[in-house]
Amino acid sequence: MQSEWPINDADLAADLETWRLGRAEYDDHREDEYGFMLESANRMCAALRHHLYQDAPLGDQDLRNTLLAVIVASFSTPPDRRTIRPDAARCARLALAVMRKYGLQHTSFGGSGTLGVVFTDKGYYMLMSDVISLDDKEPGALREFFGGFHGSDIVFG
Repeated sequence: MQSEWPINDADLAADLETWRLGRAEYDDHREDEYGFMLESANRMCAALRHHLYQDAPLGDQDLRNTLLAVIVASFSTPPDRRTIRPDAARCARLALAVMRKYGLQHTSFGGSGTLGVVFTDKGYYMLMSDVISLDDKEPGALREFFGGFHGSDIVFG
């Protein structure tokens, strides 16, 4: 994951400003505005990537809201109604990795359940499985990604 989101000479202050722009863009647009949604996800990930490393620039509430926004924005409906763009998948993987690091995933995957709501939406669940399944591996890799928890007690809403 860190190879997809290197930190190198990142400027935290600049990344936080980019995140602020992404949050504002996300809040100002509808889910069906695909280009704006993806741009906002990419911008929010500028600060989110720091959470993979030692820096944790976002407070708890901002982190939870950003993770949810990145998932929603990354999985907004594309123009062809089926293709997940590589940058959308990359953003979603980052959100899932940070979610895992802080244990915010559904309780069925060993987390606190704080962001469990995205796991109970069947569409998001399938899309999350797809973006985690790299190298044409069989979909359904969420269980392995979150450490082997089974996820069998998830009820889709």
